[in-house]
Amino acid sequence: MLQIRLCGTSYQLELHNLFFLPELMKTRKILLSLLISLFASVEVIAQWEDQHLLFVINRSKDADEIHYAVNLDASGKIYQQNPISVFWVKHSEGGKQAPLTWIQKKYAYGIGISNTDADEISFHFVSKTEQQFKLRKDNAGRYYAFTKFGDTTIRADSLHIHFDGGSFLQPGIAAIHIFGQDIESGISHKMNMIE
Repeated sequence: MLQIRLCGTSYQLELHNLFFLPELMKTRKILLSLLISLFASVEVIAQWEDQHLLFVINRSKDADEIHYAVNLDASGKIYQQNPISVFWVKHSEGGKQAPLTWIQKKYAYGIGISNTDADEISFHFVSKTEQQFKLRKDNAGRYYAFTKFGDTTIRADSLHIHFDGGSFLQPGIAAIHIFGQDIESGISHKMNMIE
C-alpha cells in the first residue's frame, strides 16, 4: 500500500486495485498529477508492513512516533543504496505519515551508515554516533536492529526519549531508553543510552 500526497490531499493506494479507485478517476487532471508524482517521486511514502518495521521511537512530548523500516530489493535482500527508511507517524494528526524535516534528519533522528555488507548494515543515529546498531536477520529470517550494551546484545524493539526542558534546537533530554530482548537469554531489557 502506498500513500501519495498531491496538492495537500492524501490518497492511499493498493497496487492491485490502482485503477479501480473512483476518487482518483474523477478527472484526467488528478490522474495525470498522480502519474507525474509517481514517476517524478514528488512525495511518495510507503506504508511498511510489520515485517519491515525495525523499531519505533516514542517521545514524551506527544503521541507522534518515528518509524524505522528496512528497505528490501526484489530478491528480499537489504537495498544497499537506501537500507533504512525513517518517517513520522503523526498520531496527533490522525496517524498520517510524513518525512523527517532536513533538521530532524541531520541533527536528531536521521541515521548514518557506517558499514554495508550484503547481509548486514552497521548504522547509528546522527545525534548519538557512539551507539552502533547492526541491521541483520535473526535466526527466523526476519530483519531486526541489534545493539550492544557491554557484553549483552539486544534486539532493539523500541526507543523512548524523555525530554526535560531545553529549546527547539537544543532540547533537554533526561533519558533515551532502548527496549529490547537479549538475543541469547530471551530476557527483555530496558537500557539507557545516556549514562
